[in-house]
Amino acid sequence: MISYVIRRILLVLVTLFGISLVTFTIVALAPGDRAPSAGASEEAGHRSAQLQRKRERFIKQYHLDKPLPVRFLYWLGRTARLDFVESWHVEKGKPVLEIMWRRMGPTVQLNLISMVLVYIIAVPLGVCQALRRNTWFDYLSTVVTFALRSIPSYAVGTLIVVYFCSKEYFNIFPLGLTSPRSDEMPFFVFLADRLWRLTPAVICATYGSFAFLSKLMRGALLENLRADYVRTARAKGLSEGRVVIRHALRNSLLPLITVAASILPAMLAGSVVIEKIFDIKGLGMMSWDAIFNRDEPIVMAVATISAFLVLLSLLVVDLLYAKVDPRISYA
Repeated sequence: MISYVIRRILLVLVTLFGISLVTFTIVALAPGDRAPSAGASEEAGHRSAQLQRKRERFIKQYHLDKPLPVRFLYWLGRTARLDFVESWHVEKGKPVLEIMWRRMGPTVQLNLISMVLVYIIAVPLGVCQALRRNTWFDYLSTVVTFALRSIPSYAVGTLIVVYFCSKEYFNIFPLGLTSPRSDEMPFFVFLADRLWRLTPAVICATYGSFAFLSKLMRGALLENLRADYVRTARAKGLSEGRVVIRHALRNSLLPLITVAASILPAMLAGSVVIEKIFDIKGLGMMSWDAIFNRDEPIVMAVATISAFLVLLSLLVVDLLYAKVDPRISYA
């Protein structure tokens, strides 16, 4: 097991290097000027010369005048020390990791609540569909969940904002997560206000996942219910509930563990569209602003850390396989 983990860690490092190289090349070759420009509308004379000197210092500080391979080596050396430098445009001059840490709260809250709701609803729904296969409940729930999945989240989010967040219609939910008087609220009042403000975004982030996870749970459970060890358990006289929960359900969790590998990176990357629609200043909106403002340090930090978390999550999933299913061993 230890030798397997060591090999996987080395593979993670090699893969991360390749992903970083490709991402850095794409970001660096994207059109547009990164350095601040004096511009034609600036005052002539001293002001223009001052901006020109500032531009030259910027180019020299971040090695923008160097060839692309040299720039990548400079970036790789800083990243190895966890130094993602400062933001160029989004929050100019502030360290990237500090910005990400501050923006992480709203994104983690949104994704954590959505993840818990999806699993709480979709897993029991998939179990019920498997146990009531080819009944009206199975057909109806399948149609409803796939109908929900077919509706794009940006369309649902836009409709929620128009009808439930605007004064022209119902005006039930406020936009944004921060109340003007949030600093004066008691803790439980603040918590209730934050959950209420998160509700439309959580709905938008949750509804489309029911069909996928419930059908995944349904298919895995049906496959295990037809297995020989389940027939043996029934032949021993065990109750149907014990057979399903203690035997078939445990092995049916393997596909769900695979899906869970994407949860942690998703929390970091954030939901760009949903955060933009509902004015949630999290990591998703930060990534959106960084891409459109050509803020390379933020874009590379998000891409690199997300890639690392994906690779790390896949390693954790493989280890969980051996824990859940005794038939799997990495010795």
